[in-house]
Amino acid sequence: SNFMHMAYTQVHVGVPRTVVGLVSLIRKSISASGCVVLSTTLDHTNHTYQVSKEGRKLTPREADELRATLEELLRGIYADSASPHSSDIIPHDEFSGIDSASLLQAIAAERAKVEEGELAR
Repeated sequence: SNFMHMAYTQVHVGVPRTVVGLVSLIRKSISASGCVVLSTTLDHTNHTYQVSKEGRKLTPREADELRATLEELLRGIYADSASPHSSDIIPHDEFSGIDSASLLQAIAAERAKVEEGELAR
């Protein structure tokens, strides 16, 4: 959708199911890529993010890089989608400013807490 809008790029993200904290993770991943999220629209498993970089829409290369970053993030989140405990809870402020690899490690740690029942306390 890069050609329809002058000042931003619409990024569409489809997910297999909702996960608590997912929007925060996606927004942080977009921000870590040097972009700004101008607005977010959610419709259950369909997300639309209006994204700009330095006040303009993304170049095709930047859009491809962002796509790859988000795909990696989502693969990490939904890798064990057959697990009955695959809903991850990530506190909003705890993981600001960290890279994708660190986010994946944080997700794994939160999954372990869910498995151990620590998040229910």
